[in-house]
Amino acid sequence: MLDNHLQHLESLNQQIKRVDEEIRVKASHDEDVKLLLSMTGIDIYTALLIRSEIGSINRFPDYKKLVSWAGLAPSLHQSGSIQYHGAITKQGSKGC
Repeated sequence: MLDNHLQHLESLNQQIKRVDEEIRVKASHDEDVKLLLSMTGIDIYTALLIRSEIGSINRFPDYKKLVSWAGLAPSLHQSGSIQYHGAITKQGSKGC
C-alpha cells in the first residue's frame, strides 16, 4: 500500500513538472511577462500574477497612474512650502 502511495506521489510530481514547463513556455511569449521577469525577485508565477492583476498596461496614461493604482505611491503631506514624503499609501486597487 505504501508503494502505491509513493508511486502516486511520483506521478503527481511528474505531472506538476510538465504543467510547470507548459506555463513557462506559454508565458515566455508575453512581452509584459518578460519585462517583469527582468526585475530582481520576480519569478514566473509572480510575473503572471502581476500581469493578470494589471490587465492591459495601456489603460494607464503613465507609470505614475499605475504606481498610484497599485498603492505604491509615497504619501505626501504639505503645509505651505514644506513637504514631507512618507511611507507608501497602500490605498491602491482592492484587487491587488
